[in-house]
Amino acid sequence: MAQGVSADLARWLDHAAGARFANCAAFAADWVEMATGAHPAPWVRELPEQGWRAALAQRGGMRRVMADVAAGCGARVVACAKARPGDVGLVLTRDQDGRRNRVCAVRAPAGGWALWMGRDGLVITHVEALKVWRVVHG
Repeated sequence: MAQGVSADLARWLDHAAGARFANCAAFAADWVEMATGAHPAPWVRELPEQGWRAALAQRGGMRRVMADVAAGCGARVVACAKARPGDVGLVLTRDQDGRRNRVCAVRAPAGGWALWMGRDGLVITHVEALKVWRVVHG
């Protein structure tokens, strides 16, 4: 894990690796809940499966929501950095038609992962075009 990640948060991320999530805002909010004991955005759990992007847009968009949620545990969004082997983040897979498919927590493998701020939040992109959201604590 990145330096500065709290032990509780690191344990939860370890536990979350491999799990699937309805949306990354809920995932990020759960990070905060595990790190601090308080859920910073309980409304994310109520987002409808089909309309959660519209609901996020009303709150300033994905980037704003992710930043606000992360700020609840002293996290920050990091751009122009490298994901380290073993980092845990969110992968957004794509189906055969190029549509978004499943969001799940994964560990970054060694090498080949570049990190930057994208339209949908913090993105780690591999050569195979999987997207990963990652928030670094501290």
